[in-house]
Amino acid sequence: MLSRCAEVHAALKAGTLPPYLLATPILTSGHLDPAELVARLEGYERAGVQALPADLEQALLRLPREVDPEVIDRAGKLTSEAGATLTRWLADRPEPELRVDWSHAGGDYTHDRQKGEHSPRLHPRIRIEPTGLALIDALLSDPRPWRGEDDGMYMESWRLTLPSDREVVAMHLLPHVLDTWERPGYFHEYVAALFSQDGPVGEATALLIAVQLTERGMFAWPEHGRPLLLGAAAAGCLPAVECGRQLGLALRRDVTKMGHVHPALEECAKQGAHRQVWEIMTGLLPVYLPGPDERPYSGHTRALSFAIDAAGWAGTPGPVPAVAEAAARKGSSSFVRTARALHEQLLGGQEQAATRTRA
Repeated sequence: MLSRCAEVHAALKAGTLPPYLLATPILTSGHLDPAELVARLEGYERAGVQALPADLEQALLRLPREVDPEVIDRAGKLTSEAGATLTRWLADRPEPELRVDWSHAGGDYTHDRQKGEHSPRLHPRIRIEPTGLALIDALLSDPRPWRGEDDGMYMESWRLTLPSDREVVAMHLLPHVLDTWERPGYFHEYVAALFSQDGPVGEATALLIAVQLTERGMFAWPEHGRPLLLGAAAAGCLPAVECGRQLGLALRRDVTKMGHVHPALEECAKQGAHRQVWEIMTGLLPVYLPGPDERPYSGHTRALSFAIDAAGWAGTPGPVPAVAEAAARKGSSSFVRTARALHEQLLGGQEQAATRTRA
C-alpha cells in the first residue's frame, strides 16, 4: 500500500501521473474484471501512457483465477510492456506452495508425537518461482513468524490486496493468531471475510479456524470460533480434515485442551455441521491419539468417546486406521475399550453402506 502511494506521489511530482489507475477494483471482494483491465491498458496504449509498476502488479493480483478465452486473446494483442506482462500472467499465473510449520522456543518439532514443550510458534511458508515482479514476489513469500510493532496495519484490507489468494492472506494472518493479548478484537471478522474470497484453502485457514474455535482465556472470545467454522462450512470452503489435523497438533502443543474441543464441536454439530464435525475428527484422531510408545491419557479417551457420537450423527462412516490401531492394543483400559467400541461402530457402518450398495 505504501509503495503504491509512493509511486503515485512520485508520478505526480514528475508530471507523469496516468489519467486513471489500473488496479481500481470493480467488486467489493477486491476483484478486477479481466476485460476491464484489458480495456484500461488499451486506453493507456492509445494515450501513450506508461503503467505504474506497483499499480500493474496489484491489478494482476486482483484478477480472478478463471478468465474468458476471448479476453486472453484480446490481451495478446496489446503491444506495451504492461500488456506483455498481463499476457504472461494470464498464461501462467503463479500458484504458491503453502504449508505451516510448528516449532517451540527451544527449536523445531521433529515429529507429531507429543513432546510436552510449551510456547509453540507458527512458521507460515509460502514458496513460488520468482516472477520478476518485486511486490508480487514480496507478498507471495514467507511472513515473519512473529508480530512486530508495526505488523498488522490495515489488516482488514489484506483480503482486497489478494482476493484470489485467500490462503496466502490466511498465512499472513497466522503470526497473529496465537497472540490473543495483541491480536485485534475484530480478528475473527478478517478470517470470516476470506470465506467469500477466491482461491484454494488449506493449512492456514484450517488452523485459524481451529485455534479460534477452542481458545479460552481472558483475552479470547470463544463465541467467535463456532460461527467461523459454521460460516466456512456454509460457504463450502471448510478444509474439515485439515482443520482436525491442526486441532490435533494444537492439542499436542498445549495450545488447547480436549475439554475445549469437545463442547465446541458438539455445538457445531447441533447447528447442522454433522458431516463436517466427523471429518474434523478423522483428521484429529490420527495426530492426537497416542502412538505405540506413548501412554494414553483421559483426553484421548474423551476424544474417542466424542468420536462415537460424531460418527453416529454423520451416519457411521467407514473405519479409521488410527482407531483400528488403538483398538488392537492389549489390555482393557478405558481407552482401549472406547477405541474398540468406536472401531466396531465404524465397521458396522461400512457393512451397512456395502449392503445398501448391493441393494
